Amino acid sequence: MKKLMIALSVMLFVTSCNNVTELPQVTTTNPAVSYTAVIVGGDVTFTGGDNKTTRGVCWSTSPNPTTADNFMLDTTDGAGVYSFDILGQLMPNTEYYFKAYAENSVGRAYGNELNFTTRWV
Repeated sequence: MKKLMIALSVMLFVTSCNNVTELPQVTTTNPAVSYTAVIVGGDVTFTGGDNKTTRGVCWSTSPNPTTADNFMLDTTDGAGVYSFDILGQLMPNTEYYFKAYAENSVGRAYGNELNFTTRWV
């Protein structure tokens, strides 16, 4: 009986471990820019098996933005499409570069970089 309990305990421990070994995969979605909104976002297509994968968007006035620049974090974790309206955080007549990102227990991955220019005064 003792061996059975030990075996069941080991099985429970092994199956409950987080076996995440890969970075998530994320794609940056095309921006929607108007006078009243700037919608940016992404699509997490693979979490690496980590349901607690966080996701967001970062942006900068210089190429290759990271989360060390400006960023927004989505309130929902995991795979799927998400977006933000960042208009209130931007300056007029300015070019911005942005990327979607996702982070799991292995690390952070960035999507492709896109850019847009604000035009309002």
